[in-house]
Amino acid sequence: ENYVEDTTTMLMKVLGLYRSKHTLVGNVQIQGVSGSERKRVSIAETLGFAGSLGAWDNSTRGLDSSTAFEFVRTLRFITDVKRTTTIVS
Repeated sequence: ENYVEDTTTMLMKVLGLYRSKHTLVGNVQIQGVSGSERKRVSIAETLGFAGSLGAWDNSTRGLDSSTAFEFVRTLRFITDVKRTTTIVS
């Protein structure tokens, strides 16, 4: 249980989502997080999955440079910690 909470907190902090913790993602009818936050939520959701192989294609599109850099650093960190394989294009 602590693993889930710790991983969630780490991903939210790294991807700049912590202030949106209690905000709905939203849809056409319900206003939620912004477009860039929605992209980061999708990235966090995928990073939180415990797969042995991660394949990322065009994953930084639409992100600002600092968020894209943090995303790549996070991929490197998670790849090392979980001893997984990550493919990025």
